[in-house]
Amino acid sequence: MDVDDEKIIYYARSIKGKPREEWQTVESHIEGVSKLAEGFLAPYNLSKAGLISALLHDIGKYGDDFIHRLEAAARGEDEFKCDHAVYGAKYLQNHSAFFDTKYDFKDLLFAKQLLQAAILGHHGGLMDMLASDKSPFLDRIEKDLPDYRVVVSRIDKKIKDEIDNNLPFAIKEIIAARKKIDENTNQIEDKNGRIFKKHFFYGLLVKFIYGALIDADRKDARGDKYE
Repeated sequence: MDVDDEKIIYYARSIKGKPREEWQTVESHIEGVSKLAEGFLAPYNLSKAGLISALLHDIGKYGDDFIHRLEAAARGEDEFKCDHAVYGAKYLQNHSAFFDTKYDFKDLLFAKQLLQAAILGHHGGLMDMLASDKSPFLDRIEKDLPDYRVVVSRIDKKIKDEIDNNLPFAIKEIIAARKKIDENTNQIEDKNGRIFKKHFFYGLLVKFIYGALIDADRKDARGDKYE
């Protein structure tokens, strides 16, 4: 974090041995990842789902814990754990777009949790939605984050506007994909004649969006741009 002409600059990545002026800002990283993820999924009618997952995947890097972690890494000190991915998933939890009455509640919940799973998983991998009598997925999203409101207040306005403007389209894409799965699942058999269950394909849909986000995140960190 730096202050430049009264504007605070937040960084997504430090570069060992390089001055802060050469570090990547949160806004630059999110913009780069968003273009890549949106482009990767465009041929499959899931571009906005990719865009939303990318816009939200690193908003936790506006938090003080991540700032301290980044500064420690730049000094060559041991990095400590910082769950920055949970902030983006939590941002979706009560977003007004998921109360759109033209959709069935179950479809809205499916779309929300699919995006949340991709965001949560971009560091550490996809997690179990259910385990015995509890949900590690919901436990992580619903845990108390004392600095959550502070982090949200620091999000660049352009990013917030992009989220609000594109989230309804992402929801529409995911619900349409789910409908296709529901309509076609019973027609797909494996080599032994067994019918694939729709939940198997739901899982593939999550992994598809998650995979696009991971690829976009890694490529942007490497300096690749979408063409």
